[in-house]
Amino acid sequence: MVYSPNSPAPVFIASRDNPRFKALQKMIAQPRLLRKSGQAVAEGLHLLQELSQWQGVRIREIWFASGLRHHREWPLCEALFVQADVDCVEVSDPLYAHLSELEQGAGPLILFDTPLDTPVDRPGASSSSSSPLTHDILLLDGVQDPGNVGTIIRTAAAVGIAEMWTTADCAWVWSGKVLRAAMGGHRHVHLPGLPTDAFERVSQWRNVGVPVRLTQLDKSTSLFEADLSQPGIWLLGSEGKGVSEQWAALANQPLRIPMQVGVESLNVASAVAVCLYEQWRQRSMYSDLGTGTVVAPVAPI
Repeated sequence: MVYSPNSPAPVFIASRDNPRFKALQKMIAQPRLLRKSGQAVAEGLHLLQELSQWQGVRIREIWFASGLRHHREWPLCEALFVQADVDCVEVSDPLYAHLSELEQGAGPLILFDTPLDTPVDRPGASSSSSSPLTHDILLLDGVQDPGNVGTIIRTAAAVGIAEMWTTADCAWVWSGKVLRAAMGGHRHVHLPGLPTDAFERVSQWRNVGVPVRLTQLDKSTSLFEADLSQPGIWLLGSEGKGVSEQWAALANQPLRIPMQVGVESLNVASAVAVCLYEQWRQRSMYSDLGTGTVVAPVAPI
């Protein structure tokens, strides 16, 4: 491996009794410890590339299996290791298997500090109730499946949603499974958790006419007939429990996703994608959302 003068050679660990290895293994096995430490673990070349570009994200360590040296991605991994200029730890393949969540994983595995304020490569993130809401906010209430949370982040990034709030009982947005499902979406969506005054903010916005959107079967308007042109709050619950009564009581624009008779619901990530792309379609009738340029109306679906 070729290193810059400021980059030390990787440490090699071959024993499960190594204190450094045991400490990392314990953190990975107990997500609460990892979260309390203010750190997170991501795995894979794509996420290393993404993390290397995120402003405000500090990579602490990079771990990899010896077998990674024989992969075709090795030259790129090597270059990224040098660019990161952090401690690199090489472990035997059998030892790496005790760290990885993936079958036949070889790395790289990245230990990094979770940012106090999620970096966002898009203007418009973060609002207070004292100012007009200029962008949409997704509010996830009790969505515990990390695959769903990650997929929603990925969809939000794709359609230009700048901010997403998550209640305490949602899957942690920085868990490995969420990171993999989001595929870099974290870099484009502000993820502050749930602001302490979230309920007050949503209530005040609602009182001044901001749409608070919720999908439900009864007493609702078809998604494809509703006006989604105005920025608003999307309330999104788990498939089992839905949105809690506290949040649901704030909804002033109940919506229904049309489905075949006998089908009651969609997976929450699928439902979010349908709603957000319909919103995107409606708004693109008036402007190019990427540039602000006025364009010709889009034909109805």
